[in-house]
Amino acid sequence: MGIKKVEFYKHNIGEEDVEALKEVVATPMLSQGKWVERAEEKLSKYLGIPHIVCVSSCTDALFLSLKASGVKKGDEVITTPFTFIATVNAIEYCGGKPIFADVQEETGNINSEEIQKKISKKTKAILPVHIYGTLCNMVGIDVIAHQHKISIIEDCAHALDTTGAGLWGLSCYSFYPTKSITCGEGGAVGCWHEDVAEKLKILRNHGMNKMAWKRYEGKYEHWEMEELGYKMNMTNLQGCLLLRQLDNINNIVATRKERYDTYYEAFRDNPKIRLLQSDKGSSKLYFSILVDGDKRDNIVWQLQDKGIGVVVNWRPVHLRQYYARKYGYKEGDFPQAEDIGRRTISIPLYSKLTAEEQKYVIKCVEDVIGGKSLHFATSPKRGEDNSKGTKRPSCRRAEEEV
Repeated sequence: MGIKKVEFYKHNIGEEDVEALKEVVATPMLSQGKWVERAEEKLSKYLGIPHIVCVSSCTDALFLSLKASGVKKGDEVITTPFTFIATVNAIEYCGGKPIFADVQEETGNINSEEIQKKISKKTKAILPVHIYGTLCNMVGIDVIAHQHKISIIEDCAHALDTTGAGLWGLSCYSFYPTKSITCGEGGAVGCWHEDVAEKLKILRNHGMNKMAWKRYEGKYEHWEMEELGYKMNMTNLQGCLLLRQLDNINNIVATRKERYDTYYEAFRDNPKIRLLQSDKGSSKLYFSILVDGDKRDNIVWQLQDKGIGVVVNWRPVHLRQYYARKYGYKEGDFPQAEDIGRRTISIPLYSKLTAEEQKYVIKCVEDVIGGKSLHFATSPKRGEDNSKGTKRPSCRRAEEEV
């Protein structure tokens, strides 16, 4: 094939996007301004959500959503242990306590039956994550939320184009480089009530009630600090890129789904690979293969040796040092999340992935999983591949913010 390397991801920012930035750079207002407002309006139309508040990252979107929902010290928020750490960190930032509910074996999404078991008098919110773009059981979660009069905050970092996502409360989106559309860094909150949107806008901007760019467009007006806020606004540079990306989102999404389907057909009958369930309405943001957990690290290394960019999304949060130390979590506490975390590997999936590159990825995975080029060490030390006798970085370093 002549291919020696396939990156894990490639963003969609091109020459035309760079040209568009020149219009922003030619103005004095590089920080938040009209380009951000335009991006919010366009994203609102795309998602069908009346109010969009753009911020500096999805992590900030989660944090501000929790704050706007009244989460404070001593409150509990139920979420999944199988997610990127940002989901859980946002709860900690508010002084809340993350309460984990195990996931479904079939999808990797939080199990609504497990959520019900974790409800207490201190529960303030439920924070489901649509893993790899597959919608959680939101009907079941919504029933629980209404029954106990608690908030829902959806982590939609993987679910920008997932049918049914963003309908159940506040929803948080990511524009990190690995996502379908990107502005380098950036995030957004979708909300259904204008008063909540206004609160979020004040919180993202130091607690001030007037934006800098609006204060200086006309006659100067004094501003007020209504409450203690944060510096979490999106910039005009990011807003400009986001606008350009939204122009092409339908093509990007369609191509991703084609690539996803190709992988699915290639691996669906492989007895050494398990695939998580997805459906037609799911965002095809990532493609994860589940392999033998005892061999996963070696598989990651050997795919990297073949030039395939792969990441581990993710080892479960409750076993990270900080959370295990603070809350006393241990292996076996959430067996489904731990099983998927031991076995999962994410392989390249993006709209710029060529058919030839994808064929190469499939061939390499089949060669390695099939044992044609795989030699397992009997008892490898951490960070070492004994099959080659050379020091290697642990596959944990392949984990990315995704």
